[in-house]
Amino acid sequence: MGSRIAIVVRPGGDDERLSTLRRIVDRLRGDGHRVSVRLTFEPGDGASFARSAARSGADLILAAG
Repeated sequence: MGSRIAIVVRPGGDDERLSTLRRIVDRLRGDGHRVSVRLTFEPGDGASFARSAARSGADLILAAG
């Protein structure tokens, strides 16, 4: 059984970076991990999403952006 992984991302205007993120998420899911991705838009979103993921039992929380 895979890990529960939460990814918090500050979106950028770079489509190539988002495509890379999609490939990484697909690979992690293909390896059996449960991956959720949240995009930040306002100040404080990243911390709020990370706290929520921790309370929900995420095994790993990653931040990117």
